Amino acid sequence: MDCKSTLKRLICGLQKITTRYYIKAQAKHSQKIFVTETTHISIPRLLSNNNQYHEEQQRAFLPLEETPQEKLKLPRLSQPEKKYQLHCFTDASEAAMCAAIFIRIVDTSDSKVDARLIFSKTKVKPIKSTKTIPILELIAIVMGVKALKFVQSHLSNIDIDPILNLWSDSSVAISWINTKINIRDIFVSNRIKSIQKIPNLIIRHVSGQENPSDLGTRGISSTQALSSNNMWWNGPPWLSLPSTCWPDSKEVKPFLSNEYKGPKKEGENTIFAFTVTQPQSIFDLTRHSRLHKALRTIAYVIRFISRLNPKSERFPIPNEKYPSLKISITEYRRALNLILLQEQRSFPPTDKDNEALGLFTDNQNLLRSKGRLGKSSLPISTVEPIYLPPSSLLTALITYETHLIYHHASPLFTLSILRRNYWIPRGRKTVERILFKSCFPCRKFQVKPFDPQPFPQLPIDRVSPSRPFLATGLDYCGPLHIRTDKRFPKSPNTNTVKTKKFWIVVWVCLSTRAISLDYVPVQTSESFLLAFRRFCSKFSPPNTIYSDSAPTFISFKKFFENLQNTQPITWHLRVPYAAWRGGFYEKLIALVKFHLRRSLAKGLFPHISKFDTFLTTLSEIESCVNSRPISFCSANPADPLPLPLRPIDFLRPSGFNLHNWPLNLNKENENDPDYSPQSNPSSLENFWKSLSKTTKHFWTQCVTNTCYPSVNVSIKYPPKILVGLEKES
Repeated sequence: MDCKSTLKRLICGLQKITTRYYIKAQAKHSQKIFVTETTHISIPRLLSNNNQYHEEQQRAFLPLEETPQEKLKLPRLSQPEKKYQLHCFTDASEAAMCAAIFIRIVDTSDSKVDARLIFSKTKVKPIKSTKTIPILELIAIVMGVKALKFVQSHLSNIDIDPILNLWSDSSVAISWINTKINIRDIFVSNRIKSIQKIPNLIIRHVSGQENPSDLGTRGISSTQALSSNNMWWNGPPWLSLPSTCWPDSKEVKPFLSNEYKGPKKEGENTIFAFTVTQPQSIFDLTRHSRLHKALRTIAYVIRFISRLNPKSERFPIPNEKYPSLKISITEYRRALNLILLQEQRSFPPTDKDNEALGLFTDNQNLLRSKGRLGKSSLPISTVEPIYLPPSSLLTALITYETHLIYHHASPLFTLSILRRNYWIPRGRKTVERILFKSCFPCRKFQVKPFDPQPFPQLPIDRVSPSRPFLATGLDYCGPLHIRTDKRFPKSPNTNTVKTKKFWIVVWVCLSTRAISLDYVPVQTSESFLLAFRRFCSKFSPPNTIYSDSAPTFISFKKFFENLQNTQPITWHLRVPYAAWRGGFYEKLIALVKFHLRRSLAKGLFPHISKFDTFLTTLSEIESCVNSRPISFCSANPADPLPLPLRPIDFLRPSGFNLHNWPLNLNKENENDPDYSPQSNPSSLENFWKSLSKTTKHFWTQCVTNTCYPSVNVSIKYPPKILVGLEKES
């Protein structure tokens, strides 16, 4: 049977070509150099087709099977009386990369020059690689540099020129190597750095027609054609001529030192030794995970030292009697001051922080930041906060403790609380880093199963200044469970606590972002009516209410519309299954659930509390949410407004708590028990103007400077999506 007549013949006893046959045939002809193009370069692509080969693909194996086994002779004799140079030619194509090294022989007696192939290497391009031709050319240059170093190391017994010559037909790759600008592509930059480490390398440009490595990237038809190809065995014709006849191209020396100064001479090495002494830490904070545990341990250590050596200079502690084993508040404060002093000395501030924060030492040798709020009515701890090093473990313990005290508050809220007593450089990033590493419950609840929906346009009630709760968002939160005092037997051996369901009514002010929480036992219209009356008695009836289409809200809306002599309320019911339409108040409900889950959690499961315990927790959560910052904290302690804006500033614009409300106009007689403040029309008018001015200032800060501009544009979604949502809303 004729082998060329049809492909349906037996090849090595097989009906069709398989991977096993290719490996066998390749091993059979392993000594051949560039036998065929298809067998050496295109075979890997054929093998990637799940071992299924069509008739056209099987033709690629025919030259490998039909190639006769011939022998090629290569002259490799080297004589010591001659001089030698190494020249490497590199090239790359869409199929493979090749590097061919020629040894240029110069006879010193008659100045005769000859060039011969001494080494070659081919690398097939990966099938799934998407790299461009210039990048492949750069990879070929790296392969050629490694081959030059390899050949040079094995020809150490002859007089070989230390200069390594490399030729490439890619002007783009050569320009990358010669550039002084940092290349953004990390892959290209790393290859260039490896080339620049060779001190005696010279790279030149050669045309593609005179590049012998081009044969290695394309392959050649047969062994006869390969043996008669003078370009492959002897290089381009000008390589056997003097250097003046070489192509006129600019030499590129990638190494930092352009001149080769010969082998490095052995000499004496000068070693400079510096001894850096760091202050030794007395208390090891790595052994404690909570601040109160560390302070209690330090307080006991100080008490023990004071009893052993009352006159210790390192711990100047006055002689005190300890009537109880429990640690007092004074001892806790003393331990905190000592550990603050230790951490400030272990992590001293930089010159930049020292100059920017205006650090100084107080009477307790603690570093404090001095701003421009000395004439304000703020506490001295806020005006001159204590400096906390960002990398100190004490900073992490204080931040984590504050985070837990305020029911797993957000990083921004935690930072605003910390800045009442401490100042942390780069505080926002530091607090976020500490809470992400320390608080595992927050990390668990912050995991998002999918991306949220795009943000629509904010409603007009959300961006219009108004009194608190004039426009209100309404929703239920729950159900939750509270524990009753009664117990009932579940089995003969166990008693189970009886629980009861309840819900939380969440009222959200759209303009000030404040909330009001209330308890309802059932989701009925009668129960909601009582909650609505309690809300109106605290904040006055609202003009606009936004809610979902719950049956309780729908029935109450109809009931309220039938009433006469009542203030009209515009009630917007959300479309069912469109939660994103109420996102401007649903976000605050999520914040309430955020604190509830962490405050009422015991391990991984919710803890069932008593009714009075839950009401206390609910009231504290309402205070925490209303005290959260709705604007960014200033990074400069000298800023006239270092504290952020909060919703409670609109509800109580005169201070942090109710006891700071300025009812006592004459502050000089505040401590007099017989003093009775006198009220007159003038003082009340001034008091009213002061409150109005303060509220106006907060609204100016909210509308113009901080809050509203910060929610103007959502950078998470492209503008096209937002334009589509604008038409829908």
